[in-house]
Order: sequence, then structure tokens, then C-alpha cells
Amino acid sequence: MAELFTIILLISFVSLMMGMIRPTIFNSLFNRKFARKEIGLIFGGACLASFVLIGFFLDPIIDEEIQKIEEIVEEEPEAIKELETIQENNQEEIDLREDIWDSMIEEAVLPIQEETKTQEETKTQEETKIQEETKIQEETKIQEETKIQEDFIIKDSKLEDLETEEFDVEEFEIKDSTIGNYSVTGAWYTSSYRTAKYYYHESCQGWQNLSERYLEVFNSESELLNNYNRELHPDCDPY
Repeated sequence: MAELFTIILLISFVSLMMGMIRPTIFNSLFNRKFARKEIGLIFGGACLASFVLIGFFLDPIIDEEIQKIEEIVEEEPEAIKELETIQENNQEEIDLREDIWDSMIEEAVLPIQEETKTQEETKTQEETKIQEETKIQEETKIQEETKIQEDFIIKDSKLEDLETEEFDVEEFEIKDSTIGNYSVTGAWYTSSYRTAKYYYHESCQGWQNLSERYLEVFNSESELLNNYNRELHPDCDPY
């Protein structure tokens, strides 16, 4: 019944508001004219009566709910105790499962970790070996380069010593490369070193012993003699 009077209260309240705003809305419904005062008395009284009746029928319901709550409160300690027991049992089971799971994971992961560690150690050893081999190769390469440089320096020094032998410079007559009706063709070589004495034709092997640093090349014998006061090497006879 409390629900019915609640609905009547809501309808009466809405009708009261509508009648206060527009009284003529109920004229066609009741076939008469209503003033705001009449509407207020009718629907206001209905609201008041519904409110009182709601309280009258709601008290037993409230008493029943209170009684149920009291029963629940009385039974609560036992329920709480039972719930705590269940939670403790569940917690023990959960802890046991976690221990089993951790043990399984440890057994599965441990071989993988050991294998990974072994692979890392092997990789480190290989890298160290490669680094050592690379270092040895670099050292060997440096030694070879140093030896080549030393050999080149020794050879160059010997050539310079050969060219720097002291001798008396004598005046000589510039020979013409033209003999009879023909000329000697090919390149002519000499050294620009200050103590150099001889010059060579390309057909002579002696010019190959000259230092590249001081080597001079000319297209003709006369061009060479115009630039340097040299003698034709005794072992060189291109004519």
C-alpha cells in the first residue's frame, strides 16, 4: 500500500503545480471552471493525505527490515568466524600453490640460466681470442712495414753514398749526340745531386741505380748537357 500512496502523492503534487500555473487545464476534464484556490485545496489535500498514509503503511515495513538487520547482526560473529576460517584455509592453499609454482619455475629456469652463462663465457673467450689474433696481426704488419722502410732507407743511403764519392771534376768537351747522318734517340738520365758526375742513356742499366729523389730525365743528350755539367758513364755507349 505504501507504494500506491507514493504514486498518488507524486500525481497530486504534479497536478497541483500544473493547476497553480494554468488552472484552465482541468476545465475540460471536469466540465467546470476551477480557481487556483480550489485546485490548491483539492490536490494539496490529496498530497497531505497520501503523505500521512505512506507513513502509516511504511512503519511495519521498517520494523520488519529492522528485525532482519538485528537477526543478521546476531548471526554476524559466527559468519565472520566461518569466513575467517575459509580465508585462512584458502590462504594456506594459495601459499602452497605459490611454493609449488616457484619451485617449478626455478627448476625450469635454472638450466636456461646456466646455458646462457656458458654461452656468454664462450662468446667472451672467442672475442678475447679474436682481439689477441687481431693485435698479433697488427703488430706483425707494423714490423713488416718498419722492415720495408728500413730496407728502403738502407738502399737509398747506399745509392747516395755511391753518388757522393769524392772525385775531381774535370772539364770535358760536350759531345754531340749526332753521329754521322743519324741521332741517338731515347731518354737521357742523370742525378741532380750536387756531387753527381755521370749521365746515362736509357739503354744503359746504370741509371736505374740513381736515387728517384734526384733523378732527372731529358729527351736529348744536348738538352741534358745544357742543364748539367756531366760526363757519359764509361760503361754506357749508346753509339
